[in-house]
Amino acid sequence: MSSPSQSGSRNASRARPTPRPAFPATGSASPPSSVRRRRRPERANQRRLRGHWTVTPPDRTDGAHRGIIVGRWTAGLRGRGALLGAVAILLAACGDAGGSPAGGSVHRTVVLGRSVQGRPISAVELGNPHAARRVLVVGCVHGDEPAGVAVADALAAGPGPAHADLWVVPVLNPDGMAARTRGNAHGVDLNRNFPAGWRRIDAPGSAHYSGAAPLSEPESAAAARLVRRVRPTVAIWFHQHLTVVDSSQGPSDVQRRFARDVGLPLRALTVYPGSATGWENTVVGQSAFVVELPGGRLPAAAVRRYADAVRRITGS
Repeated sequence: MSSPSQSGSRNASRARPTPRPAFPATGSASPPSSVRRRRRPERANQRRLRGHWTVTPPDRTDGAHRGIIVGRWTAGLRGRGALLGAVAILLAACGDAGGSPAGGSVHRTVVLGRSVQGRPISAVELGNPHAARRVLVVGCVHGDEPAGVAVADALAAGPGPAHADLWVVPVLNPDGMAARTRGNAHGVDLNRNFPAGWRRIDAPGSAHYSGAAPLSEPESAAAARLVRRVRPTVAIWFHQHLTVVDSSQGPSDVQRRFARDVGLPLRALTVYPGSATGWENTVVGQSAFVVELPGGRLPAAAVRRYADAVRRITGS
């Protein structure tokens, strides 16, 4: 039988085993590559947030929406609540990607969502993200009314305003634009699918079908999320082919100035139930109005004229 002192000594040695090294001795203090991969930081110029969105710097977004993905979808959606949270986080914190320090200017592209057929819906933010003046431009809502895309592209490619935060959505309805149809791939008129005054209009197959419910479509839902987050002080939604600036709602002084600058008459049009501008004006005040461009393709001089008129609204 061992003495108490010997037994205690053996128990102590068993209770205090020699510690094993954190990593195998390989002649280097670095952890194994498998661990290093887990610890690798995100790339500085392309940051993923909650597995949903990627912000892409402007030098990788040339030719944006015409079938070329701007930014990158990184995972499947996990419900509308998670999606909204991801967008809010992205828009609040995306200064790390393509932006400048606080108080500087930004020029970045954000993928807001996906269309029914999976095409990306992108927005370009330019200018001062901290400015009180926030301007939104939507180039194409109805797929068979694409003239505003050229104006949006010109704005997205140009310099950002120093005293405003400019958001440009060249194509809200990429499926409709690809198919040259008014509605989206579900046959829904997105300009009848917003909540304000929404009611069921017609049936599937009709040009003005309002959808099964307000914001039932991914395209209108993406636009609504952006409006709620940005809360534009001025928003221009381009349509065709009436060749007027709609004065039925929105900021009248801005409408008059825009109409004068582009040479279009100012006229009050019908406010349709479920329209994007009607809804936006109930959410953020009288900020949104419609510009009905002429039919067909805009000449280059006209594109510059409309883009310059928007820039004057931003103060640049």
